[in-house]
Amino acid sequence: MLADIYLSVRRQTFVWVDPGKFHHEDFSAHTNGETVFVCEHADGSLAGFLSLWPEDDFIHMLYIRSESRAAAPARRCSRRCRNGRSISTG
Repeated sequence: MLADIYLSVRRQTFVWVDPGKFHHEDFSAHTNGETVFVCEHADGSLAGFLSLWPEDDFIHMLYIRSESRAAAPARRCSRRCRNGRSISTG
C-alpha cells in the first residue's frame, strides 16, 4: 500500500517527468535502510508515510495521499517521528 501511495503521488507531483519512468518497485529501492513511519487517520485508514534516514536524522520523503492532505496527517507523522514511534521499517 505504501508503494501505491509513493507511485501515485510521484506521478501527480513530478509533472515534468514521464510517468512511465516511475515504477511500483521504486519504493523498496528508495527506502532501503530507512525507517518508515506510517501516517494514519483516526479511523485507521492510511494517509501516507514519512521515511527517515536514521544515520543523519534526515527526513528523506514525506508522501501524503492527495485526498488526505486537508486532514493534516503530515503534522501527525512528523510528531510520531520525533517521539520515536516507528510503525514499520524499510
